[in-house]
Amino acid sequence: MYRKLTYLFYSVKELKPVQVYYQFCYKLKKAFKSKDLLDHEFENEECHLLNFEPIYFCPSSTTVLNKEGSTEFSFLNRKVSFEDPVVDWNYSEYGKLWAYNLNYFEFLFSDINEETGLGLIQSYCDQNYNLKDGIEPYPISLRGINWIKFFCKEQVSSEEYNKVLFTHYKVLSLSIEYHLLANHLLENGISLLFGAYYFKNEFFYQKAKTILQKELIEQILPDGAHFERSPMYHKIVLYRLLDCCNLVKNNVWKNQELLGLLVDKVSLMLGWLSQMTVGNNIPMFQDSAPMVAPSSIFLKEYANILNINTKNIRLKESGYRRIDNKSISIFFNVGKISPAYQPGHAHADELNFVLFNDGRPVIVDTGISTYEKNERRQLERSTLSHNCITINGQNSSQVWGGFRVAKRANLKLHIDNDTQVEAEHNGYKRYGICVRRKLEKESDKFSIQDRLESKSGNFLDAKMNLHFHPDVKVTLNGNVLTAGGISMVFNNYQKLTLKRYMFAAGFNKLKEATRVCLEPSSLSQIIIQNAN
Repeated sequence: MYRKLTYLFYSVKELKPVQVYYQFCYKLKKAFKSKDLLDHEFENEECHLLNFEPIYFCPSSTTVLNKEGSTEFSFLNRKVSFEDPVVDWNYSEYGKLWAYNLNYFEFLFSDINEETGLGLIQSYCDQNYNLKDGIEPYPISLRGINWIKFFCKEQVSSEEYNKVLFTHYKVLSLSIEYHLLANHLLENGISLLFGAYYFKNEFFYQKAKTILQKELIEQILPDGAHFERSPMYHKIVLYRLLDCCNLVKNNVWKNQELLGLLVDKVSLMLGWLSQMTVGNNIPMFQDSAPMVAPSSIFLKEYANILNINTKNIRLKESGYRRIDNKSISIFFNVGKISPAYQPGHAHADELNFVLFNDGRPVIVDTGISTYEKNERRQLERSTLSHNCITINGQNSSQVWGGFRVAKRANLKLHIDNDTQVEAEHNGYKRYGICVRRKLEKESDKFSIQDRLESKSGNFLDAKMNLHFHPDVKVTLNGNVLTAGGISMVFNNYQKLTLKRYMFAAGFNKLKEATRVCLEPSSLSQIIIQNAN
């Protein structure tokens, strides 16, 4: 109990006052009294089918199949069939995230026809007063965008659908997620912009404009990264902003007032994504999983259609660094948990690194397979599940509760140039230990040097795991390891063993893979080069 209270204290102390205020306000309002707002008078709101460049995305893990007498939905690698004509939009057996995905309506852009899509929208409207998760602000935000894009794509205008959509936007406009902030707040603002253009609604527009002008400046870092430092969420936010550029550029209402800001941030984000992409792969740092966000290639093609250029950037404020030789790319995490007030997608992965060879992942982040508050979620956020040194089996930053972080490690950058990056963190200062790591390229070889500095001289069971991709065959011969076309020589490690672990190949999808378990000394080194 004392431990949990301590964790809660260090988590709450980082919150912004606005978050605390709205946490209390929203709890007192009992979920914003959303159902009462559904009775809002439609007032013959004017609706407009918008001009929109014809490019749409649906996660590859999202499918809808119409079978005889039933409709089958597949999200997050889990399938559920509902007997026609009723879909249970409140289905919760697979957890909150699956329920959210059902209510996003991203499946409108999968391989379904107009008739099926409209039938599912009709089913949703028929159950409007019984919705639960679906009338929370985040699902409303995503569903609103998807409905509007679908109506414009299929040239559909229905007073019934528009009435439901408008009342949901009223709910959203009065329940903005100020208690969470970060990507949720940005999604609220983006969706309100779509609602504003579709209904030509000044109230929605002013709210959207206020949110976007403030949050884009804060959330998009100078090097182009989204400030939550997850490559997956970066791509999701970038896709939304490309949609906003598409919307504002191709519709004359408001005289493209926000276009300059949107294009500038999109260009920066494209630059960061370019630096973080190898082939069509990205490192799965923080909360990242495959088959959720659009690919780097898709996003670049979308930007080309809109004539938006990619800015040349240097990785800096995001806390990631990249060093390459002719075929090997190593990404190094020297950043702190960000933003401090919303670390929901952060991991205890200070000084983590991943490696690609010929565009293919070799040494990997283990990824995420769940957002449920369970042991697997805790494990996937832990230092143990990253290519980092652990002391006494503890986390460098105190991740807990699914989406919370208590005490956080501070990082200090010592060297930062094109061939060398060196940093340290104090996540184990309670043990009097400082962890320092240096990545260096010498000709075509890489050196990763770990230094443990202890006031007592006791390193308290220092360990490190290096995780390999499931498709990589790993061979260990003495202190020499070969895997994925590279060789690694381990110097000054007390013990090396190969073990198996479960790699997150997507939500609710695990694959067995190999890791090498190491016991470092006070100064250890890995030499990496091409095996050929």
